[in-house]
Amino acid sequence: MMKNSMERTRLPELDILRSMAFLGVVAQHVLGAWAGRTQGIFGRQVLLMVCFELVRFAVPMFVFLFAMMLAGYTDKEFSYGSYLGKRVRQILCPYAVWTAIFLQYFGRFSFPKEYLRSLVLGDAMYHMWYVPMIFQFVILAPLFIWLFRRFQKRQRPRISWLCLLLLSLAWLALVSFFSGRSGAAASLISRYPNKCFAGWMVYFCAGAFCGCNYDQFRSFVRKHWKLPAALGFLGLVYIIHLDIGAIRSLGNVQLTVVGLQNMFYALYLLPVFCCLFLLADKLSSFRLPVRFCSFCAANSYRAYLLHAWFVNWINLQFMNRFELNFSPKYYLVLFLLVCFVSLSLAALINKVYSTK
Repeated sequence: MMKNSMERTRLPELDILRSMAFLGVVAQHVLGAWAGRTQGIFGRQVLLMVCFELVRFAVPMFVFLFAMMLAGYTDKEFSYGSYLGKRVRQILCPYAVWTAIFLQYFGRFSFPKEYLRSLVLGDAMYHMWYVPMIFQFVILAPLFIWLFRRFQKRQRPRISWLCLLLLSLAWLALVSFFSGRSGAAASLISRYPNKCFAGWMVYFCAGAFCGCNYDQFRSFVRKHWKLPAALGFLGLVYIIHLDIGAIRSLGNVQLTVVGLQNMFYALYLLPVFCCLFLLADKLSSFRLPVRFCSFCAANSYRAYLLHAWFVNWINLQFMNRFELNFSPKYYLVLFLLVCFVSLSLAALINKVYSTK
């Protein structure tokens, strides 16, 4: 099995991608706060949707990166017990604490029924669903690593990867088929599409393949970046066209005209990931972006847990105390302020936690 850079060293381009994903998530939620204040202003609605589509890669990118890092275990010893224990401490413990805090803040806390239900479904706040979803991949890590190793030992591993990708796309097609239909099967398949790991397998498979073949992937992107750039641009133009059509017909912004579990959208994001990787690869040769993104990536998870509350709280404080026109400049300031506060507090919590 071919060794690659994923097993040898820490890669600054992955920190840059993780930072892009975190900043993209914050931007999405700030834009979501702006969406309700653009009614009747067509120009601002179009601007909002263009900005939203430009950062909508964020959560799929987190899944993509998680799979890339998991692929690093393909050529080295994997202890499920130590891996699971580490992930419980890093992911579940902060999640459990902030779930309780959010439930208490919104007056919904009751133990054990409401608390345990929110832990499982991730609905203590609107962004918390991501944690139960990604932890499903953690639980299934031994199965995925076994698959990665089997695929890489085959004479034609790409055929195996392609089959897994096609199965993942078939699941998205099945979810789309049953969406809005009645019956037990439809309810089971389409009720929680974004909270089930299967709906994110396309991005996971892509990340795992790129992680297992990292040097080849990087070489391909550097040499043939024009093709994914063209495909990504055409896909973006088409999706924005659909968004503008929805604005014209409904009169307001619809943030999910094309869902993340839509088969076309998943295929559109794959070349986008290549373009973002190329950008991260170029930025990794500059000291300042690498230092900032190293800090951002190290604190991104706890900042992710915190940021949505800050978006709501800071926005409400300004709305209640000041008469503002809530122009794009206001939401740009809100974005920068939320990023600064959430990352700073996350870094402080991580520092205190690491000294114990």
